[in-house]
Amino acid sequence: MAITDKKTGVWGLDQVYNKINQGSIWAFSKSLWMWGDNSVGALGQNNLTQYSSPVQVGSDTTWAYFTGGSYGAQQAAMGVKTDGTLWVWGMNDSGQLGQNSGSATDDRSSPTQVGSETTWSTDSFQKLNMNSTASAIKTDGTLWMWGNNGEGQLGQNQSNPSNKSSPVQVGSDTTWATINTGQSGSAAGVKIDGTLWMWGHNQWGNLGQNSRTQYSSPVQIPGTNWDYVISSRNNEYSTIGRKTDGTLWSWGYQNHGSLGLNQGNPSYHSSPTQIPGTTWKQHDLSRRNTAAVKTDGTLWIWGENDEGQLGQNGVVDHSSPVQVPGTTWSSVHVGVRSSSNDLFVHATKTDGTLWGWGANEVGELGQNNVTHHSSPVQIPGAGWEIFPRGGFVLAAKT
Repeated sequence: MAITDKKTGVWGLDQVYNKINQGSIWAFSKSLWMWGDNSVGALGQNNLTQYSSPVQVGSDTTWAYFTGGSYGAQQAAMGVKTDGTLWVWGMNDSGQLGQNSGSATDDRSSPTQVGSETTWSTDSFQKLNMNSTASAIKTDGTLWMWGNNGEGQLGQNQSNPSNKSSPVQVGSDTTWATINTGQSGSAAGVKIDGTLWMWGHNQWGNLGQNSRTQYSSPVQIPGTNWDYVISSRNNEYSTIGRKTDGTLWSWGYQNHGSLGLNQGNPSYHSSPTQIPGTTWKQHDLSRRNTAAVKTDGTLWIWGENDEGQLGQNGVVDHSSPVQVPGTTWSSVHVGVRSSSNDLFVHATKTDGTLWGWGANEVGELGQNNVTHHSSPVQIPGAGWEIFPRGGFVLAAKT
């Protein structure tokens, strides 16, 4: 454990607990484990072998945070170590590995460092994101992006956007707090003043501007109490945002009830609309599915359910939140293997156990088999922490 940010004043127990969960005072060293789809080396094993149970990435235990994403075969992962160095691996067809190159022949099946800088932020899991577009925030609060820029999602204010195979800064602002890049070609960032900014693809109003106009540089969404916002990891063009008052908001394209507004399909909202409830603390969004944990430890999920990914022991879609049994859930992440639309979910409990359900075509559920499950099954071990990812699984042990 290393102290990375010194705070002054007296902290209450609740504040300390929340800050530890956010990672904003201490950076805990972790070992990195992966499993699932490895068709382009995204599991970091220096091979293309599929794994249906957790395998460790190297022997390093100084990882602070990791993330990953996929769109079709474009699977890639990224991690930052406690020393502030940034590492990438997987597909590189759009330059998303930041190696100043960008073609399938430049793929990496084991972690490769991005430059030599040691100033990538380790103090919050929401400061790092990887899809075919990569983004990261530095310790000085600047935002950097690279990779696919087909929809202007790199925020460079270009009339004819071009891909970037090494990091480029978004504007000159030094107050970025969180960043998320969706594979729908849009990006969302929150600044330390609680303002929310979005840019990129906007076909279905997923930038929240009450219009369908595309932007290649950040534009603000009303409000000053935004906490974290996620853009869809696949071409469903939806966005889910959480405010500091515990409310959850959705906008963009609705398919299979993914916006959680109890509405039929198809429909879209070009500005934020509230999902019922005021005690949401963490959420995740993928193709046609959203999941969120409340402060009381309950887990709720909605959207498409053809693979049993709603955890209801059935395959019926739900256009408003339904509860997954249990009251000790800690965090949840939803994933999709885009090449086959396999949808799955992983969640941790407060006792450090890890659970998965949904599609298991390439062993995403970590059961050492490929059997699908429509209700939660435990992945062996304890001390797990799960991270956003695509058609593979990223998890840590502390």
